[in-house]
Amino acid sequence: MSKLLLIDGAAIAYRAHYGLAGSGLATADGRSTGATYGYATTLHRLLRDEKPDYVCVALDSDKPTYRHDLFEDYKAGRPEMPEDLADQLGYMREITEALGIPVLEAEGYEADDIIGTLTAEAARRGVRVAIATGDKDLLQLVDDKTRVIMLSGAGRDTKVFNARKVEEKYGLPPALLPDYFSLVGDPIDNIAGVPGIGEKTARALVSKYGGLEDIYADLDGVEPPRVRELLEKGRDQAFASLELVRINLGVPLERGLEDLKYEGVDAARLKKILKDLEFRDLLRKMAPAGAEPGGEPVIWTEGARLECAGRVGLEVDLEAAPGTKAKVRGIGLSCETGGDYYFPVGHREPVNVPVEEVRKAVGALLGAGGAAVVVHDAKRAAVALKRLGIDVHGVEFDTLLARYLLNPGRGQNSLADIVLDYTGQVWAAPGERRERTATVRGASRECSRRARAVLEVREPLAEDLKGAGLTGLYRDIELPLVDVLVDMEIRGIRVDTAMLADLSDELDKELFRCRKEAYALAGHEFNLNSPRELSKVLFEELGLKPARRTKTGYSTDVSVLTRLAAEHELPRRVLDYRRVSKLKTTYVDQLLKSADPETGRIHAHFNQAVTATGRLSSSDPNLQNIPIRGEHGGEIRKAFVPSGPDWCFVSADYSQIELRVLGHLSGEPALLKAFKRGDDIHTRTAAFVFKVDPADVSREMRGIAKAVNFGVIYGMGVQALAKTTNLPLKEAQAFLDEHRRTYPAVYEFIDAAVKHAREKGYVETLLGRRRYLPNIASSNQGLRSASERMAVNTPVQGSAADIIKLAMLRVHRRIAESGLKGGIVIQVHDDILIDCPLAEQAEISRILEEEMSGAYDLEVPLKVDISTGANWYETH
Repeated sequence: MSKLLLIDGAAIAYRAHYGLAGSGLATADGRSTGATYGYATTLHRLLRDEKPDYVCVALDSDKPTYRHDLFEDYKAGRPEMPEDLADQLGYMREITEALGIPVLEAEGYEADDIIGTLTAEAARRGVRVAIATGDKDLLQLVDDKTRVIMLSGAGRDTKVFNARKVEEKYGLPPALLPDYFSLVGDPIDNIAGVPGIGEKTARALVSKYGGLEDIYADLDGVEPPRVRELLEKGRDQAFASLELVRINLGVPLERGLEDLKYEGVDAARLKKILKDLEFRDLLRKMAPAGAEPGGEPVIWTEGARLECAGRVGLEVDLEAAPGTKAKVRGIGLSCETGGDYYFPVGHREPVNVPVEEVRKAVGALLGAGGAAVVVHDAKRAAVALKRLGIDVHGVEFDTLLARYLLNPGRGQNSLADIVLDYTGQVWAAPGERRERTATVRGASRECSRRARAVLEVREPLAEDLKGAGLTGLYRDIELPLVDVLVDMEIRGIRVDTAMLADLSDELDKELFRCRKEAYALAGHEFNLNSPRELSKVLFEELGLKPARRTKTGYSTDVSVLTRLAAEHELPRRVLDYRRVSKLKTTYVDQLLKSADPETGRIHAHFNQAVTATGRLSSSDPNLQNIPIRGEHGGEIRKAFVPSGPDWCFVSADYSQIELRVLGHLSGEPALLKAFKRGDDIHTRTAAFVFKVDPADVSREMRGIAKAVNFGVIYGMGVQALAKTTNLPLKEAQAFLDEHRRTYPAVYEFIDAAVKHAREKGYVETLLGRRRYLPNIASSNQGLRSASERMAVNTPVQGSAADIIKLAMLRVHRRIAESGLKGGIVIQVHDDILIDCPLAEQAEISRILEEEMSGAYDLEVPLKVDISTGANWYETH
């Protein structure tokens, strides 16, 4: 039996808008696309799941309908369509038509009426119907051949209603729902119903008597008298409401069922609109991928000859996720002049070439003085190949870094995304690619395709870098930094696994104590990890006052437990339990798992193309997040130890670099003067604001000043300051006002940064790194405010990130030139940690001081604090 899919366009659009409200989805040029994304995803899922023979999207008339003639104030209470949604309706229509879905409108009628009329036609012709909506009114159309797919949120959550489900929900068959709605009314559409008649009474009346006509035909028999009086008084409203809620099944439509036959997507048009809206993931799902180019690469065998000239595209085929432990299955090369080659080294099939042979064949080509190598994610490739004894020092262009610099906040930096943007090719989804690379022949084709692709997109990426003024940042900082990060990842950092294992056991015992004490306080055992069980104990059994309700019950988050801890011992024990549990699972146990049993070291990844500000991040594990405060935080850092008994750690930390950058950018005289004199800036600020001598600044005064000095960079308001410092709101506001008077140029810089972002759509660091802020002019206040904070924070934090990268390059180069054995092992925020022999400690310290303080010329000196220790904890 054929199927007709009818889609309530407005209902889907509204749910997509509110379901993704606050998502901040926007194109690089600032067009909001959140609602469109949700709408397109919903349509795609409906087509995929329903596989209709006929389909259409029904829309409301843009002019008053016949219902407005019946009742002038029909839907009068509805708010205007949100501006952000109205701006996206054109995109939604384009996507609908590109998907091959007809759009139907009828002047003077609503989408419900179009859907009802087509449902009636389908019934006459024996066609099954599926209606997708978020509007309960359409449930009246449900019968044995018609069901309603009720969508909520952004269309992700659905409930399917057949006749039985409708009756379960309302206690009435679908055909009687209009009569039920005519009694209870609908405030959303300004339908009065019968005042005083609620859902329970209306359900009982319709269930007993039938339709509205039947109820009023037997009005004298309605009990109790109060209900009878309400019905009598509201007779005219009831029948008027029935006319408004009953769906019209006789709309004169220009197109009938046969005109709605589904013929499939218009691939070229769909691809164009999805690419314009930057919906790359949807492109791969919705637009059929064309044939992916590629011939047959040469699968290398011993004794073969490599003919390669010009630039060389490189792709490393890894069996596992990227990293120092990932096994290399093969190496793909695409020669600008010459052929494509694949070197199998780690396949299960018996075709592998000895690694020594591969080193001989490609080592000189990829090394310093060899070919100009183009690759996507040079660090990943270099780390993997170094484990095979192949050094990659000939990288001339990294497409990942280039794309990242062009828009670091976009996050769509895969090679497939780049290829799509610059060539229009839609590559298959990762799952399909994994299937195709299961064999050596499949892997060789995939590697060859990716190696050719980086050569193809190199030139347009380079041109875009040049156009954005980013070539210098790319050439002088980001690309050279790859070698530094490769050395850091390969070197790793040694950990005392025995110490970590003992700490894990100690934390286990502490967790046991926390559980035992919590059970005693509650009077019974319960699952401390279950918010539902904890909520029951706290709020039902102990009678503590809850703060707020969530979808699953009352909240038991940290803020709630901290407040309750002042009233009862149990919340304190739960907080202790959570703290210890996080230390054990997130840090100690994870570090133990991450330690390489062969080297005794942790070889973490240092991610260069992740953060929007340009800072490096760390993962697998995240070494930048290891706690330093608290008893166990210190114990964890003590487990990070130098390479041997005659080695040590040297740490170099920029002192207040972000505030120094702020002083440079703002030109604030008071800041510049304080830093040039070597004053403690927080003490100096407190002295200015509190109007006391610096010698009389208390610890509390300095703490408040510190909170504001750093807070202004991150957009701290009076509420946040009051919460951070425990000041009353009035005092916090007075402090902020005085701070503004003390450093007026800082606030002028803040205003100028926001203005620049609004005018240009982006902000820049001192070295020209850009961050685009597409929501800087958003109608959503939350998104707009967040973008304004980023407009201030990024130039400061991003410039600090650029300076620390410059410092890393200078330190790494100087150590290499000096022939020293030490090297950088961790970079955390403004700190560089070096592992070196004790004999090199003085020289390494001198190099750090000289190279870091001279990394960039600010209006104020860059101050570096040097410390040493026998473990990481001792360096702070």
